[in-house]
Amino acid sequence: MLMSLLLGCIFIIYFCVIVSHTHLNSKFPLIWLFMGIFFILCGGFNHVIWSIWRQQPLMIQRAVLLLCGLFLGIFSILVIKVIIAFRHEAPSHLPYIIVLGAQMKKKGPSLSLQRRLDAAITYLRENDDTIVILSGGQGTNEPMAEAEGMARYMRAQGIDGRRMRLEDRSVNTYQNLCFSRPFISGGIHDGAERGEVSVEQIDMGVGIVTSNFHIYRALKIAGRAGYRHSYGIPSRTENFMLPSAITREVFAIIKDFVTGHL
Repeated sequence: MLMSLLLGCIFIIYFCVIVSHTHLNSKFPLIWLFMGIFFILCGGFNHVIWSIWRQQPLMIQRAVLLLCGLFLGIFSILVIKVIIAFRHEAPSHLPYIIVLGAQMKKKGPSLSLQRRLDAAITYLRENDDTIVILSGGQGTNEPMAEAEGMARYMRAQGIDGRRMRLEDRSVNTYQNLCFSRPFISGGIHDGAERGEVSVEQIDMGVGIVTSNFHIYRALKIAGRAGYRHSYGIPSRTENFMLPSAITREVFAIIKDFVTGHL
């Protein structure tokens, strides 16, 4: 009972920390609030819950425990894979790098997007022959397409506009990578306008710039989208946000697997 109450309080405190720093610009952190309330209720009604549990047939108890164990096992494996991907390093002088979009605000890129752009700028300054593809459309809560906002930020940092290619239609990672393909292959191929995968694969190396927790999924999707040689260029995420970001990413991996994007 005490453990449930303690976990509930920890989850609620963590939710408050996230809100204080991000002003809840995403709905996902609400999961920590709901989990906190859930565990507190479990602690408060511990005896009732155990009484109901003991009344269930042994087969149902075993099935529930098996499913919970299976979920926790898959979840743990994916968390490890996501964390390992933090260490990705791209080789020098890649012909193209793709910056995956994130939220664009009225005042400019969100912190997450700004860090992706800073990572891309560092790479571009060290590799003068690299072209950058800025990928991201305009969401309903954004003042402009993410690609345009990213281009403005890069120009302000001294990056030559002639090195930029803007892909301003995509709304998710899969589309980011599919819609960026024509800029690399040199023209529109069959299905590109719809974001479909062509049988033609891109042989040249391509760097994918995104948040560190997103690298694993982005590279998997890149393989699905026809990029034969893709390399992660991770940007840093605040330590306090990592538990929430990684948890959300694991659910996104499962979703993309189910929808066929992985």
